[in-house]
Amino acid sequence: MGVTANLSPNVNSFLPSGLLRMAAAHKGLELYESAELGNGSSGQSKPIKTYVLDDQWLSILAQCNIRRQDRSDVHDEIFTLVDDNPQQPEPGYSPSNFWNFKPLVEGGSEFNLQVSLYVNLVLDRMRRGIVLLPRTSSTHVSAADPLPNIRMFRALVEHDPDATPITKELAVAGPDGLVVRWSDLGLGGLRSVWAVFSEFAAGNMLRDQLAHDRRVFDPSPLLPLFVAETVQPDLIQAWRAQLDEYCAQLKVG
Repeated sequence: MGVTANLSPNVNSFLPSGLLRMAAAHKGLELYESAELGNGSSGQSKPIKTYVLDDQWLSILAQCNIRRQDRSDVHDEIFTLVDDNPQQPEPGYSPSNFWNFKPLVEGGSEFNLQVSLYVNLVLDRMRRGIVLLPRTSSTHVSAADPLPNIRMFRALVEHDPDATPITKELAVAGPDGLVVRWSDLGLGGLRSVWAVFSEFAAGNMLRDQLAHDRRVFDPSPLLPLFVAETVQPDLIQAWRAQLDEYCAQLKVG
């Protein structure tokens, strides 16, 4: 290919994992190593804060309808907290609205009652950014449903005089999460290469078919890549030149 767009990694072109990391850093959060993230569109932060649930905290949680429930029918050595608030029903599934804690010492009667706050990060094209979703984890099995997570998260943060700014922001945001928009990262107008290519293809079936032939377009429209608005016209121009070159070779052949 004679003509290509000048894409510079982490300057005007970004993998999803890089965008997740930028969004996390923007909010003062730290993600796990990039090897764990790969090129996926979601990730998880390291714990923001961990609470030890003493009697005072358990009383506060009970006032928020998050209470201890006897689970001796399942296992004698488990301490369980259940969100007794109304749940959002999902046909065919039982609510995942409980946190299990194991003993500090196997067979002991004292439990490791720690809850850590963290966030899941999800790339959301429709919301034009990265969504930070409040989550909580116990020392054994944790609730998976969004509502119980935000309720536990909010109960801890709202009763913590030393809560950090980001946890306060997340507690207010609720189950839909907090959005770090592309514009917040100085990347207003960021689009995936496929979205830019779709504009270039303009519904032309032949161009769409050629997108799957990695010998025609560079960079490939199928890459999990996002490009800054400033380089998008150059990308379209490069693809147009590559298409012309490809068609010319067919005529010669």
